[in-house]
Amino acid sequence: PKPAQGSRMDTDRAKLAAFYSLLAGASLLMHMHNLCNFWEHAFSYDDMTFERLVWEFFYGPLYGGYCQYSITMDLVFTSVAASVFMIASHPVRGFIMAVLTPLLSIAVTFPLFLVLESLDEIGYSPLTLSPKSPSNARVIKKKKKN
Repeated sequence: PKPAQGSRMDTDRAKLAAFYSLLAGASLLMHMHNLCNFWEHAFSYDDMTFERLVWEFFYGPLYGGYCQYSITMDLVFTSVAASVFMIASHPVRGFIMAVLTPLLSIAVTFPLFLVLESLDEIGYSPLTLSPKSPSNARVIKKKKKN
C-alpha cells in the first residue's frame, strides 16, 4: 500500500513496517517449529505426568547449564522491558501484545507491535491497511497542533 501522506518519511516508515513484519513472521515460524519439537519430545515419555510436563517446559531451560540459564534470563528481562515499553507507548495495544508475549515470544510480539505503530504513524489502519480518515490519523493530528 502507498503511504497516506506520500512523503519520503512515510515511504521509509512503510519499508520499516514491512521489515518488522518479516521479522515477526520469521520469529513466529521458528517459535512454532521449536514448540512442536518440544511437544514431540515431552510426550515421548511413557510416564508423562502434569508435573513432568511443567518441569520440562518451565524449569528445564533454567537447569540446562550456566550459558542456557544466562540466555533464558536475558530473554525474560528483555521481554519485561519490551512489554513495559509497549504498554507505556500505547496502553491498549501494548497490553494486548504483553499478554501474548508468553504465548508467542517477544521476538514475535515486539516486531508486530512496531508494525502496528509504524502503520498508525503513516496514517494507515492496521487492520484494513487502508488510509485512515484525517480525523483519526495520529500524524495529521500532530501536524494540526503545530
